[in-house]
Amino acid sequence: MRWNRWIIVTACLVITLTISGGCSGIEKVERSVRQITAAETTSETSGILENMDQLEEAVKYMVMNHSEKEKFLMNTTDMDQVEAAIVKGVDQASLVPGYYSLVNGYGYVSSGYELTVTVEYYITKEDLVRSKEKADEVLDAIVTEEMSDYEKVLVIHDYIVNNTSYAQVFNEENLKAHTMFGVLIDGQAVCQGYTDAFHYMANKAGVRTINVEGKADGQSHAWNMVDIDGEWYHIDTTWDDPVMETGEEILNYDFFNVTNDEILKVHEYTVSDYPIADSSLHNYYVMTDRLVKSEKELVDRLNRLFDREESEMEVKADFDLDESYMEKLLESFTQGEYKTLSYSINEDSDRLWIMDVHYWD
Repeated sequence: MRWNRWIIVTACLVITLTISGGCSGIEKVERSVRQITAAETTSETSGILENMDQLEEAVKYMVMNHSEKEKFLMNTTDMDQVEAAIVKGVDQASLVPGYYSLVNGYGYVSSGYELTVTVEYYITKEDLVRSKEKADEVLDAIVTEEMSDYEKVLVIHDYIVNNTSYAQVFNEENLKAHTMFGVLIDGQAVCQGYTDAFHYMANKAGVRTINVEGKADGQSHAWNMVDIDGEWYHIDTTWDDPVMETGEEILNYDFFNVTNDEILKVHEYTVSDYPIADSSLHNYYVMTDRLVKSEKELVDRLNRLFDREESEMEVKADFDLDESYMEKLLESFTQGEYKTLSYSINEDSDRLWIMDVHYWD
């Protein structure tokens, strides 16, 4: 989520805008406003701009070149339009893979015909290069030409989740957690970092991917959408990387290629701003034959588990699951089926995980 602040200074107009990137469970950090003075605008002019579209494009490429300050000549007194064009330029840059969460804050100073735009970044240009090089190295190791788009998305999802821990504490010392540098180099990130890394890697692997901004648990949140064989799906690597009560980190697929209806159970976003996701064809549990559509199917799966004396089973139900339902269902099995077992239910996704099944000798 972004918010804007402005400071009016005599002699010249100074605007500083600050981006706040939040995720469920992290503390928002308020960036200090750096006032730009006329003495700081002594660099050479970058060019003459004739309209707001040109300003928007100039700011976009300013970000993509990781430039911290550029001076332009522009004949305008409409500072509202200037501000809007700068915001659009930064937003347009964020759509480019690798640049989603690069910008920490931005502002401008207008004095006569001179317009100076400044941008602050979460990471240095060198850090961005390192991030991309690491991503490319990982992709070379985990993605092959023979893979389908589904398989590419799966291995990228698994790599990010298996090699990243959620940054439980967020402050000025770990701003890189907002970016794919946090995922790929530091191994610690917040939702923006997870989203940024997946966005870059999936697109680089040839899978059309976009970023989604909304809320989860009442906090600002970001995740991705992917296009597989013409169908769009939501994928949230942050929420597929939970920390259990024991402190153990596990790999989940609760939010791997899910529909609008499924993601809206726990997330909020402006649906009309994004593609429609209404197919389950490439959902993880469909692709791995772990989707049960009725209680009878679930009972059949449990019978198979016990008959084979297997130790665990994971399925996703196409109906509501809760602890009370499972207790009654397990009581319906005869005493001799199993000795003890444990199970976990994610009621948000109706995913059931039965584990540590022990049988009578």
